[in-house]
Amino acid sequence: MAINEALYPKLLKNTRFVAVETLCCVLSGESLTDALPKCAEKLNDNDRRFVQHLLFGTLRQYDALEDRVSQMLSKPIKPSEIEVKVSLILATYELTEMATAEYAILNNWVNLIKAMDKDWAAGLTNAILRNVQRGKLPPAKLPAGKSNMPGWFAKRLENQWGSEALEEIGTFYQLHPEMILRVNLQKNSRDEYLAKLKAADIPALAHAFVDTAIVLESPMSVEHLPGFAEGAVSVQDAAAQLAAQLLDVKDGMKVLDACSAPGGKTTAILERAPKLEKLYALDSSKERLVRVTENIERVCGSMPAFVTVDAVACEDFETDMKFDRILLDVPCSATGIMHRHPDIKRLRKASDINNLRDTQANILKHAWGQLAVGGRLLYATCSILKDENEQQIRQFLKTQEDAREIKLTLPCGEARDEGVQILPRYFESEKSVDGFYYALLEKMG
Repeated sequence: MAINEALYPKLLKNTRFVAVETLCCVLSGESLTDALPKCAEKLNDNDRRFVQHLLFGTLRQYDALEDRVSQMLSKPIKPSEIEVKVSLILATYELTEMATAEYAILNNWVNLIKAMDKDWAAGLTNAILRNVQRGKLPPAKLPAGKSNMPGWFAKRLENQWGSEALEEIGTFYQLHPEMILRVNLQKNSRDEYLAKLKAADIPALAHAFVDTAIVLESPMSVEHLPGFAEGAVSVQDAAAQLAAQLLDVKDGMKVLDACSAPGGKTTAILERAPKLEKLYALDSSKERLVRVTENIERVCGSMPAFVTVDAVACEDFETDMKFDRILLDVPCSATGIMHRHPDIKRLRKASDINNLRDTQANILKHAWGQLAVGGRLLYATCSILKDENEQQIRQFLKTQEDAREIKLTLPCGEARDEGVQILPRYFESEKSVDGFYYALLEKMG
């Protein structure tokens, strides 16, 4: 669904209308990354920020909001009137969580309902919002609402990790994500960069688990970070920063980063080993590889002669070269980063998981053929589902006789029979990590 300019031409600069239409797009299967720029193209920067704040907050709490608002209705709203339902959910979030004056919220949303030719719902909207204003919003009662996650996902998490983990992860995914930096140790130590931040009046903390990571007190534009343009620092979650460390790259090695976009792990590899014999950075999307190239050039100053950035899917990549190290950050459900991308809660379906598992298995099998004897492959996902992680590796080890697992010891996460699972349940800022999984495999002769 996109904004209907013929039907609502006067509403294209109305922030709440843009939020309604954008959320309708997400509910119909479009990512927020794609939907928001399209729907908000006629807004100024301040209005666009307001819409983004409203949408991200609502999506983080969507399951609970839908549950709680539905209980206040005498009968369900018809699917054909999805814009009314979405308006009530967005308005409830704004009324309970944002700093807008309450009278303005009520007036603006009721007026929008009328402007969308939904006069039948104006009284309903006014009544619901006044009850919310009076503190009569009921608590969530359904499993999805209580956990603030889709029902299928909440059930799978509880079955795999237990009710306590489900509650903690559900709470974590309602939080605004930390902005975390990775210090380029070729250019400055972490302490040195913390001193630069202090001199620039940018409050920050050293991360407790990852020695290259710094947590900013508040997110900011990268343009304001000292030395960012010169590659002194990059933005990358702490859990993702572990990849280059665990891969243990050394100068002179041949390395394959098989699913490299947007290039955070690629540049981390180059920071740790700036004199590799060869590095291939692959991705199936030419558009995403633009970011990879930009990031490499920013961190390295220019594109190193030994680096090849290639728009090819990993499973289609062929070369006579055998690699000493392969980083395999495979396509996954992204269920470990729902706080950063809350639209994933709406976009991901239970039926996706088996398809993803098949894709991951095919990529892993193909990449294994590119690995040299004695070489190591790091399998990584930003998923917290066992299906894509330890179960995937367990099946691979059963069928691949020349593969053995190298056990990992991490400062966070939980060691499994295969690999290590990091769950997003650390609430202190200096310990914040995305959900991530790692397994390190070695090829035997």
